[in-house]
Amino acid sequence: MLILLLRNSCRQLYHLIQYMIKRILNSVRFLRSLLWVGFILRIIVYIFLPPANSDAHAEIVNYIAQNHSLPLTRQIFLACHPPLYYLLAQPFYFFDTPTELKHTQFLSLIFSCVNLYLIYNLLRKLPIPMLSKNLSFMLAVFSYTYLTYSLYVSNDPLSFMMGTWIISKVYDYIQDQSLKNERFLAILTGLALLTKTTFISFVPIILGVLILVRFRRKDSGLAILKALAGFSAIMLVLGSYKLLENWYYEGNPFVHNLDFFPLGGQDIYQGIKSVINFNLPNLIENPVFDEIHSSRHSYPLMLYATFWWSKHISFENGFELAAKTNFKYVGSVIYMLAFIPTLLLAHGGLLLCKKTFMVLKNYSLQKEETFKIDFFYITVFLLLLSSIGFTIAAGIKYDDWPFFHSRLFSHAFFGFVLMMAMSLEVISKKSNFFISVFAWIMILLSATFVFYFAGEIWAIVSGYSFT
Repeated sequence: MLILLLRNSCRQLYHLIQYMIKRILNSVRFLRSLLWVGFILRIIVYIFLPPANSDAHAEIVNYIAQNHSLPLTRQIFLACHPPLYYLLAQPFYFFDTPTELKHTQFLSLIFSCVNLYLIYNLLRKLPIPMLSKNLSFMLAVFSYTYLTYSLYVSNDPLSFMMGTWIISKVYDYIQDQSLKNERFLAILTGLALLTKTTFISFVPIILGVLILVRFRRKDSGLAILKALAGFSAIMLVLGSYKLLENWYYEGNPFVHNLDFFPLGGQDIYQGIKSVINFNLPNLIENPVFDEIHSSRHSYPLMLYATFWWSKHISFENGFELAAKTNFKYVGSVIYMLAFIPTLLLAHGGLLLCKKTFMVLKNYSLQKEETFKIDFFYITVFLLLLSSIGFTIAAGIKYDDWPFFHSRLFSHAFFGFVLMMAMSLEVISKKSNFFISVFAWIMILLSATFVFYFAGEIWAIVSGYSFT
């Protein structure tokens, strides 16, 4: 009798889950609700999150305000970055001081919310099942690293927004190959280069899109060269300031702050084990980074840790509860729950690899509408791959673990959203059970992120003592 009762209870629970997935997670209203939840969560975190992270971007904002000029790369540790964010921050910094930056941080909140809206709006346009859209959008709404790094006084919030805006405009350009969209895309690419030099990795992909779009519509070689020249001229006029400054003063357009301010003693690379080591149990057991942590010498483990919970680096922000108490084991829960979504991201990446080869192989045979959406998907995928590759190459060059931080390629974060959506679309056609399991994992993971923020905010509000 007890076994029969349990069986019936499990069956009823299963049907309830299926009903929730069908009626709630499969609705347009839920996608819109997630957007508003994301806005509210960002506003709440903004109120309590200290403005500065471990990088002193405010030092550049203050330098510009005090000297009415831009610092050279050698003058300040982070002056290797292009100046757009720091210039836009000046009206907000007028109300701040070097130690009180809440008004300046409000600019980052604006960029964060606009970025989330751009992701929502782009997802809404894509021909992807609503269930896949909703579950993949949760990644952008709740992800700890992506959320917190979009709220600091840093060029990351503007970088995230510019990356998503470029991807959105690539979609518009592929759908409507007008000169207006082409020029707008050139302007956005130039402004992105004026935000962060890592957008260099976007340039060859975007130029490739321009060439293939015009080649497919049978433009002449001369017309394609003229279009490339016009696009490049707009992009370079807007975005080449820092490259020209470095070339003039240093003799090399591509210099980094570590070329002048070497940290020393990093010694991250330890042979092939740095590439293949993925000791997830150790990360779960010790979720907070220190100088002897195994993730320090593991590229994949550091990328995994910082993608899902950048508090793995204990000094990343002023949230102290997880850094100084056993509340850190919330990070362990996040790492366990995140493993399955990581596998789905990998599966989505494989699907996009396959789609890339198929599209290029049958380039001239595809119907126009099918080609447009497939071409957009592989463009997003290539933008993400080039960004990750650029970041890892820099990490290998300087042998410095901070380069293996996922925020450094999060300007292409929409690629992860798309990879998850693609994987879910395929799985949903094969197994309702697996979709149900994954839906609950994403709900639990999102709830864990919210629980973490609630705990840290409680510690601040209550004046919790760590002594």
